[in-house]
Amino acid sequence: MFGWCDSLLYEILRHTDIISKILQQRTMSASEGQNVAQLTVTTLQKLRNDDAKEDFSNKLDSTLDSVDVSERALP
Repeated sequence: MFGWCDSLLYEILRHTDIISKILQQRTMSASEGQNVAQLTVTTLQKLRNDDAKEDFSNKLDSTLDSVDVSERALP
């Protein structure tokens, strides 16, 4: 469960980090900032559909398999 939450948080924060850096540029106008913000909202909304959720789960499963993470077990 931790790996799933961690990966989901990474996906969301990756996009918010990018918009934060872009909006802090001195040359950014208000209209450009609004366009970038709208693009970020659209991107994050696309992550909420069923296909994106399935892709995310498959990518995570593949990553966990490649690092040989086993299921949780009681000691």
